[in-house]
Amino acid sequence: MNAAVHLLISYWVKHRLMRNKERGASAVEYTILAAGIALVIIVAVGALGGRVVELIQPVVAALSD
Repeated sequence: MNAAVHLLISYWVKHRLMRNKERGASAVEYTILAAGIALVIIVAVGALGGRVVELIQPVVAALSD
């Protein structure tokens, strides 16, 4: 009986510790994912920003006349 209780308690403790580790890892993964998305947006805006201005300038010129 003592061995069964010990086994049950050790399983419960390991399960609780692994669950907390998974939560921490998922938070790190979400942070890396958010940083990657932000980087892609920054690169896309930098690369396409000049082209968008070129496309919009004739519209602005037509509206201001």
